[in-house]
Amino acid sequence: MMRKILAGMAWSGVVFASGGASAYAWMHGKQPASHAQSRTKAIVSQAKQSDARVILLGDSISEMALLPQLCGKDVLNAGLGGANAAQVKTIAADILPGRKADLVVIAVGVNDAVGQAPTDTSAFTASYRQIITLAKATGARVVAVNVEPVVKANRIFDPKRIEAENRIIASMGVPTIDLWSAMRQPGTEWLPDSYSDDGTHPNPAGYSHWKAAVGKSCEA
Repeated sequence: MMRKILAGMAWSGVVFASGGASAYAWMHGKQPASHAQSRTKAIVSQAKQSDARVILLGDSISEMALLPQLCGKDVLNAGLGGANAAQVKTIAADILPGRKADLVVIAVGVNDAVGQAPTDTSAFTASYRQIITLAKATGARVVAVNVEPVVKANRIFDPKRIEAENRIIASMGVPTIDLWSAMRQPGTEWLPDSYSDDGTHPNPAGYSHWKAAVGKSCEA
């Protein structure tokens, strides 16, 4: 039976109605904030509250990861569901200037590989370079994590575009973690079905491999 595919980018257009805040907005005739708006505010607020010196920049795959520490240090998880490289650049510009860090991990790209409307290659490259520049200004070691594969049944993202983005990421001049190879089914370009329940985001089994790969940032 074909599984339901939930794209990471879908988060950017969904209104999440959860808890009292959304009920309050509905009762007072206001539109509840989108997930992207609420999450962006949360990231900026948490960045101001936290002195974590390891920062994870990414999309929903990062946001959904339970990663309180990396390399034995607290992590500021700045993952934003639905974000592409340009939007991660905006988050980085909001939280990194003036901050000191030891490690910045960049894990973005799947939402730039939407088959019907991929991000222009030059725009993706420019945004990624700007993220790296912002990250280096913190004094941190900067590590890029390339884009993981999706399951074969997922027709939203273009696997060839993911591979092209990974070549771009590898050319950025910073240490790169090869998540694509770590997560793919051997001999294929696909994420194993057993690693994801929705075709894009890792499930607990998938995240065990994701965390093992990202953990190599400590040695990169």
